Amino acid sequence: MLWHNAAMPLVPEASLAEAVAEASAQMHDPNYISTRVDRFIAAQPAIAKHVMAQAARLTVEGIVSVLFHAQVLSDGVTRACGPRARAVPLATLQQAAGTTLEALAEDEPHLASYIASNVTDQPGARFSSATARSLLAQVARALVLG
Repeated sequence: MLWHNAAMPLVPEASLAEAVAEASAQMHDPNYISTRVDRFIAAQPAIAKHVMAQAARLTVEGIVSVLFHAQVLSDGVTRACGPRARAVPLATLQQAAGTTLEALAEDEPHLASYIASNVTDQPGARFSSATARSLLAQVARALVLG
């Protein structure tokens, strides 16, 4: 497996910060999250199916949250690496399976930091933020490998 060195992450902080700033500026639009989630599902069907398969552990609310954050991560990767010509294949997603947030932080610290900072326990949330963080670490790895 070819993974990147933490001294030289593939996705620099600036690329992810731009993606986050763009998302933050649009959050006032009530359709923004659903539009971004729909776009991610269309662009990354293998990842979307993998996340949706966790419905019992995540609930619909958790799935939407994970897919929205996955889109932000994807935007950061795209800013750093340029547009990807295709969706992440299932084989790449399987290669990323088991990636922990800690392992992701070793070579992609900015992606891991985004996940740790933005996917936290929320009062009233009906899904496990730990499950969401775990899935997003795998998604982030797959997007980088993609």
